[in-house]
Formats: sequence, structure tokens, C-alpha cells
Amino acid sequence: MSFYLVSEALTCFGFCSGAYQSLKVLHRHERLTESQSVLKLWAVLGTISLFQQYFEVFVSWFPFYYWLKCALLVALLTPKTNIPLVAFENLVVPLVEAAEVTYKEKIKPEVLQLAARHGHWLHFAVMQIALPNLTNAELDKMEIELLRRLDEIKALKASRGNE
Repeated sequence: MSFYLVSEALTCFGFCSGAYQSLKVLHRHERLTESQSVLKLWAVLGTISLFQQYFEVFVSWFPFYYWLKCALLVALLTPKTNIPLVAFENLVVPLVEAAEVTYKEKIKPEVLQLAARHGHWLHFAVMQIALPNLTNAELDKMEIELLRRLDEIKALKASRGNE
């Protein structure tokens, strides 16, 4: 239990340290490389925070988990080391790239399919609320847009019919 509290304290200290370093960089208008290193430290601390919030419950029962976590946090927060940069390049970047691939291949198609399946219902509900409140000029503008869109749909159907 004591190393759990130490790891929580080190996480809080890490966020305070990162905030202090960010304020120093902003105050001194330092060169881009130091700004990048501070941002990389923030990315690593954010990743640790996300891990801690959502996944730590599954791995915290391993022996010496909190010892290792404390050692990692101390190493990350030690000034003048490249450990945050190494952790960023070897941990954060691959995780973000994997999440991006998962999003593009699995999540985005499912969301688009749900939107296509249920979007007409939402559109109908919104139109039922909005139409009575529109002015004649807005209705005329919407009519022109709908006629243009209808022509696009007819052209799409005709091109599919030729295939």
C-alpha cells in the first residue's frame, strides 16, 4: 500500500514538474528543441496517467509492480536525462500509431456505417423541429440545396445502374 501512495505522489509530482518546466519554457521563449522535450515529457506523463486510470487495475497485482512504477517515475523525472525522450519514441509513438491504425480500420468504418444506417432518422427528427422555425428565404435556400442534392443522388443511381 505504501508504494501505491508513493507512485501516486510521484505522478502528482511529475505533473507539477511538467507544468513548471512548461512555464519556464514559455517564460523564457526557449528554442524549439527544449520545447519539444517538454512536450514529449507531457506526452509520456499523459500516457502513464491514462494507463493508470484504465489499465493499472489489471496489472497492479503483479509482484513489485509499484516498486517498478516508482522507479520508472523517478527515472522520468530525473533532470538532464533522455529517458522521457526514449519513452516517448519507444512507447507513446507506437501506441498512438497502433491506435490510429485501429481507428482507421475498425472504428471509423463502424461509426460511418452507424451514421448511414441511423442518420436518416436523425435528419428527419431535426427537420421536424427546424422546418416550422425557418423563414421563407431560408426555406427557399434549403429547397435549392435539396434539389441540387437530389440531382446528385439521381446521377449516382444512374451510374450504378450502368455498372
